[in-house]
Amino acid sequence: MSTKQELLQTCKILGVEGVNSKTTNDELRTAINAKLGNPDLDVNDQDANNEKTESYAAVIAKAGPESVASATGPVVSEAHNIPNLAPTGIWEGRRAKMRRVKTGHNDMNGALFNWNGYPCIIPLDSVVDVPWPIYEIIKNCVGMEMEIRQEDDPKDRSRVVNVKDITYFDKYPFQYMGVTPGTEDLPESPWEYTLDMYVEGFKGYSVRMWRQLCILWEINDAQANIKPGISPEQEIETRRNAIHFQLNLPMNAEPIIRRQVRNEKRVDIGLPAMAA
Repeated sequence: MSTKQELLQTCKILGVEGVNSKTTNDELRTAINAKLGNPDLDVNDQDANNEKTESYAAVIAKAGPESVASATGPVVSEAHNIPNLAPTGIWEGRRAKMRRVKTGHNDMNGALFNWNGYPCIIPLDSVVDVPWPIYEIIKNCVGMEMEIRQEDDPKDRSRVVNVKDITYFDKYPFQYMGVTPGTEDLPESPWEYTLDMYVEGFKGYSVRMWRQLCILWEINDAQANIKPGISPEQEIETRRNAIHFQLNLPMNAEPIIRRQVRNEKRVDIGLPAMAA
């Protein structure tokens, strides 16, 4: 795909109006920058500016419309499927409603976030619903400024000591508007979902759902020890064993033990423990 095609496609995905095949590359770049934030580069280095803008266009062209955050509302899985909680495809877990705030400084660098290789580009001043892992990444992007000043050493007036004044700030400021309505009860991670299903004994899980869960945890057929001609009942048992083994979830445990395991693992991954 040529640079012109990538720029034009990016403008359309970002919702830029009034562009077409006759729009110049410079005009397309300007429109993209207005949506994502002008590159924080030397204004005299136009080639570097263009390269920065085109790199974002290349990401969008490769990953498609799903790479650009929008106001999706809730996106839930279809019946008889587990939710898609993987870095690729359409996220079907909890989402955060937010708006990126324009600062006029380094806004382009704050437009692209990645979760395990999954790109998420967030336009400026647009209310969007982002997958929860992306929200956690943005929330934890903290910058630091440090000033050093000198003071007399209180223990020895003949000496001067350096005192560090450290200030922390949100690297990419945004307005958080809460959990996207309709996703409050959806899982925020593969771990949260799987642990909840574990407590429930994976009730109602079909062969299809066990296959999807193995894919989510990147357990292939060879690793799960799936043999040709295996019956559906045997496949369910085999995949169940593989999931329990890889995630270190005790098999045949009583409900109270399952809840205890869930709470321990929730704490390990930074989630609050749940009531017994």
